[in-house]
Amino acid sequence: MGEKTNVLEGSISPLEIATACFMLSISSLKSNSFSSIILKYVIGVILSRILFAWLRFIQVVKSGIDNIHSMDYSISMFVSVIVDPGSIDTANAMASLLTNTGFKKIQRSCWENAKFTENELSDLKKDIDRLTDYYDVVRIYQFPLNGMFVITELREKKWKRCQLNGSPAKTATAKPKTGAAAPRQASRPATKR
Repeated sequence: MGEKTNVLEGSISPLEIATACFMLSISSLKSNSFSSIILKYVIGVILSRILFAWLRFIQVVKSGIDNIHSMDYSISMFVSVIVDPGSIDTANAMASLLTNTGFKKIQRSCWENAKFTENELSDLKKDIDRLTDYYDVVRIYQFPLNGMFVITELREKKWKRCQLNGSPAKTATAKPKTGAAAPRQASRPATKR
């Protein structure tokens, strides 16, 4: 059946709560007309959704604030989209798409959004892929994505990705040359004087 959720001392499944809400709504209405049956169903659904939200709240409070990441929670990031369209139709379609998804036009062919989630970005990439053709170029700059600066490019209908980490690069230490590439030292026998 449903997954068990601890409520106070007992254990109640969401399905049992929904059933109880529905039965409560049925018992409160005596008529069996079609409209009363629909009203009973709507009341049951509304009550069950309220109780599901309340149970989730109690579960989060009981488990503590450390487990809040288990909820559906997306961190927003800064996203910039640079468009080099191959045709006027693509330019108009991309401008419409980006405007509808909350981007603001900053410069010619440059769009930005400071509050974009990973799920929205995934959907945006699918829409861009659908709207563009072989001659269009789109570059997407994202920060932060898993703590990195990410540049994604669509060129010739192929997506390429470059991830840049913020930590400094390791430098190689100079090693002394050995082998054939090393300069040869003249080997002369010591002379007596």
